Amino acid sequence: MVKAAVVTMGCRVNQAESQSLRDQLSGAGFELGEPMGADLVVLNTCSVTGRAEKEALSLLRRLRRQNSAGFLVAVGCLAQLSSQKLVGPELAYLALGQEDKEKILAFVPKNFAPIISSSSRPSSPELDRQLFPTRTRALLKIQDGCSQGCSYCVVPLARGPSRSSPPEVALARLGQLLENYREVVLTGVHLGHYGLEKGLDLGQFLALIHKTHGHKPNFRLRLSSLEPLEVGLVYEALNYGWLAPHIHAPLQSGSDKILKRMGRPYLRADYLTMAQELTARFGPIALGADVLVGFPGETEEDFAATYDLLANLPMSYLHVFPFSPRPGTLAANWEPVAEPVKKYRVNLLKKLNDFKKAEFLKTQYPLKHLALVENRLDAEGRARVLTGSYLKAVWAHPQNPPPNSLVWARLEPPDEPGLPPKAFPW
Repeated sequence: MVKAAVVTMGCRVNQAESQSLRDQLSGAGFELGEPMGADLVVLNTCSVTGRAEKEALSLLRRLRRQNSAGFLVAVGCLAQLSSQKLVGPELAYLALGQEDKEKILAFVPKNFAPIISSSSRPSSPELDRQLFPTRTRALLKIQDGCSQGCSYCVVPLARGPSRSSPPEVALARLGQLLENYREVVLTGVHLGHYGLEKGLDLGQFLALIHKTHGHKPNFRLRLSSLEPLEVGLVYEALNYGWLAPHIHAPLQSGSDKILKRMGRPYLRADYLTMAQELTARFGPIALGADVLVGFPGETEEDFAATYDLLANLPMSYLHVFPFSPRPGTLAANWEPVAEPVKKYRVNLLKKLNDFKKAEFLKTQYPLKHLALVENRLDAEGRARVLTGSYLKAVWAHPQNPPPNSLVWARLEPPDEPGLPPKAFPW
């Protein structure tokens, strides 16, 4: 049997699309497995940062060395933007843009001759049914593209404008996934813009989910990310019981000056109001943020404004990224912040992240948690579980619950610092 492998970089949208690629290849008769020894190897690339681009090139070289006989194809955002960079004697044989990757087998030549193929046509959010046989959480992509136009972001160039799956299609696919999974993550490049071109919003779509599936007590949905001004769309759904108490809302900067330069549609006070209202309504809910450090023009005062805001917000974790200029964006032409300064600021926020995670965990010990049991064990044979508030724990009761199930649990501190908390039956 002909063998194939799909390797993924980047965000949850990429992960969902990679699973659709696997479904496509499996349906065509390929046996799916690891890159080593595969006849066809597909790398789904990311272009969000300069580091991601370097990692893609390095990974292509490694895949080519490890499997010189296999046909290596690069797809995804970086292939959409810079196909020529990805094809060469030590790189991929073929590079496909966003739409063409959905019909990859039409482009793989029988003689395996090097070809470059790229397209500016954006992908469709209506991908094939996504099944994740080795996972206990499924990803459902319901939106693609972004029309926001931030000055630093290459995503609109790589994925095109915002567009959504029809609600009836998304609901049907969710129903299929709930036959096999207890948790599904709704993903999109700009998830909060879901449905706008179809005359509905994300909150209304979640209400449709509640009407269709809310009577089933054995599932949980999680949202991948929401812009700060869009969090209010899901307030009602957070009361349904099946939506995870977990909001990821990018901040990027706590300085109004920098937010305006970034082209972000909110100010510092807007994020503060959102976080305070979220906590007032729902208690110690998980709130995570992306933070972009060292944006061109960021002074000590601007960074201090970011640090102080985050230090005083009820954050549960931070994803900290150094600014990386991306070709084709406005910010790529602006005077950069010195690398040592950028690195110093990143390290300060990473230390703050460690503190925030520890403080948030303390608020979670008294609570009753709905935890998803994963399908793998730790080194001691204990089940791993994931709470709705996005905390990973180990099952400390003598009897492990079955994998891919939801259980009510309480958390206790770990036996040693640095280990995950312990989970017991509630």
